[in-house]
Amino acid sequence: MSENRYTHNEEESWVIDLMHSDMYWYEWIEDKKDFIPNQKFLQESHPTVKYQVENELHTRFIYFIATRTKVRFSTLKQPKYSFSGNNLYLYLEIGKEKTNRRIELDIYKCALTKNTVKPQVVTTGKYITFIYEDMAKFTLDIHDFLLYYAIDLGINTSIHTIGFINNIKAIPKKINDLTGNAAHDEDDTFLYYNLFKVITLGTHNPKNTSFIANKNLTDELKVNMEGSILEQCLNLYFETKQVDEKIESEINLRRLAQENHITKVTVHYELEKANEYFKFCSDAMSAQSCHLFTYQFESEALVMNSYSHPPL
Repeated sequence: MSENRYTHNEEESWVIDLMHSDMYWYEWIEDKKDFIPNQKFLQESHPTVKYQVENELHTRFIYFIATRTKVRFSTLKQPKYSFSGNNLYLYLEIGKEKTNRRIELDIYKCALTKNTVKPQVVTTGKYITFIYEDMAKFTLDIHDFLLYYAIDLGINTSIHTIGFINNIKAIPKKINDLTGNAAHDEDDTFLYYNLFKVITLGTHNPKNTSFIANKNLTDELKVNMEGSILEQCLNLYFETKQVDEKIESEINLRRLAQENHITKVTVHYELEKANEYFKFCSDAMSAQSCHLFTYQFESEALVMNSYSHPPL
């Protein structure tokens, strides 16, 4: 198929959909001393990332810096099995006040055992370790444990910073600025990196034929410019910027849309399986597992609409 078919359309709209998201607890990164303020961290953690960034123009990486109420395993109560031996009781401390919370897991449904053997379970504040009869050990940090077993504590994830992945060097400073803020000293901080796919829907003159194509077939914008559009849409939606920065983002977004004949951008952020670690909110946006919104560019106006489900 000739690329020329896609290079001269007068108007187009974008549909941007989440493909994949990974979460990292920043304190775990600090403990492991693995965090390097450049792309090496992402490349080592996910060997395919470097290839995708360099070779797949239809994918876009956006990072979130977010916080959640601090959760730790109890240092006073160790895990124990129920009388029947089928359930495992674990004890948590939540928030600044260290509110006690007991959670219960079916050890067989959660596949914590090898056959019918119940492992010894030991917790520290941050980690849980399963020790089997052959002395094999399986350790998870508390957040990977809660995420993996989809344990809902009723805690939302608040987004503070959104950025395009080409500026990965700025992440450590942004996290340090956040963690150094007294308002967040009782929170846990997380780094999310998100992989998006961009689809274009356009009209090709003079035959007025509609088309749908991956952005790697319609390479009209530089990758950085396209990533900037996505970054600004998300920042405006969650209102993570200060007032003056927000105004600048709106101006830049309208300019880019006008220059590139973009009439509408639709963004859909939702995981296949809901999990409260991905139930995002901000000061301006309520907590939801699905964030679906559009920006319509009308003359000098920028019109945003949000939806709880895809519009008809």
